[in-house]
Amino acid sequence: QIFVPFLLPNDRKESHVVKYWPPFEPALQQLGRIYRFECLPIEFFGSIIARFLHSLEWSLVSCWKNGLLLSKDTERIFIGLNHTLHHMKVFVRGTDPAKTFLILIDNIDALISDQLQASFEVFIPCNHCISEYSYDPFLFPLVEAELAVIQSKEEVFCRGIVPVLIESLDPEVSLSLIKKLWIHFSDITFDREVGEGGFSKVYKGALNEKVVAVKILNFYQGSGIKPFTEFRKEIHAMSPLKHPTPPGYASGYNQPYYGSQGPNQGYPPGYGSQGPYPPNQNFGQAPQMNSQHYFNMLNQKEIQQLQSWFTAVDKDRSGKISVQELAGMNFGNLRFSMDTARLLIKVFDRDQCGEIGFNEYASLHKFIILMHQAFQAYDRDRSGTIELNEAQMAVQQGGFLLSPQTISTIYKKFYNPKMKGLNLEQFMAMCAFLGMSRSQFYHLDAARSGMVHLDMDQFIRVLAVLS
Repeated sequence: QIFVPFLLPNDRKESHVVKYWPPFEPALQQLGRIYRFECLPIEFFGSIIARFLHSLEWSLVSCWKNGLLLSKDTERIFIGLNHTLHHMKVFVRGTDPAKTFLILIDNIDALISDQLQASFEVFIPCNHCISEYSYDPFLFPLVEAELAVIQSKEEVFCRGIVPVLIESLDPEVSLSLIKKLWIHFSDITFDREVGEGGFSKVYKGALNEKVVAVKILNFYQGSGIKPFTEFRKEIHAMSPLKHPTPPGYASGYNQPYYGSQGPNQGYPPGYGSQGPYPPNQNFGQAPQMNSQHYFNMLNQKEIQQLQSWFTAVDKDRSGKISVQELAGMNFGNLRFSMDTARLLIKVFDRDQCGEIGFNEYASLHKFIILMHQAFQAYDRDRSGTIELNEAQMAVQQGGFLLSPQTISTIYKKFYNPKMKGLNLEQFMAMCAFLGMSRSQFYHLDAARSGMVHLDMDQFIRVLAVLS
């Protein structure tokens, strides 16, 4: 067959798509990534077709100008491009699609590296949302999952609330396909350093009384997650090899050592024994947040109830709730101060008009309920307050990978010395502030390196937004 991409039909054949790729298939596992580019050339799609039909011998189910459906054995692949939004969706479904997913991502990444010069971001759709039949699943930045694995974490948090196993989200990042090769770092005995590269050092050592070479990832300030990215490529390339002493992998697991000075020595500035403390994009975000996520958690009965409450609070019948009106509301036994009400509206005010409409109010209401539940989970003595150590656990459980020193500083910002700890209102204000701070950071960290450089003008502008 000869394919001329620009002569393909503009629209997909719905009968094929519905049959082979319905919106939801609970019996099958779905894995995928979404790529967002600065620019997505039209000719790039032709390269995808050539790679998967010719080189990988997949069977074509359906093809249109901006997408295709492929099948092979019991698995199916969907690839869709949107040249207006400059993004590409890549999904695979099957009973156990992890290996196919790895091949799919490896080939897509190779095509991007070979043919595209534009920068891009990668996101992982939340499989928990998909299992809940959500058409708008939460998107985890790939870098967030990578950083979590670097820090020996097994979960990330959907919308800051629901824990999701990284292994189920993305087996490529979690290295779950090579679990049989994992070893305990403490089982290795180190002898001496024998080599060094850009992102690692190599040591002579011993494992089970056998001489081995041990590569230690070199995370230094400014390196971001690139060492781990390169390390994964090396692992997946080496894992199929047959050798009397197959490779084992401990870096990133079981208390790995990070640093430029080798094992049992210090860490570079900004790093700890669990790696860098990066930003996380899970929790209730600032004005840029898609509050539809919280709205989608509501059932029809809740929405109807909230509509009557909204109407009662919207005293001037403007269709919006102001800071003053929100501060006058009762959420159970909770009433917000003007400062907290102003902060919460700032977070959920999508059009930045200074007030919130019904959908924004409904999303805010759901956020308040979820934060109340999180607060109660850590207020174990039912004192109505949570102390610093409890706040640290709550914040970290909520998806903010911050150092204890940073959490302590933020805690003191909202802490009232006259009280034993943070009350519910102060806890919600702290979470909203963290979400808004993280949103500002990600706005500035376009490269997702985990670091930003600010001049005085930018620094003052950020302070003005957060104050």
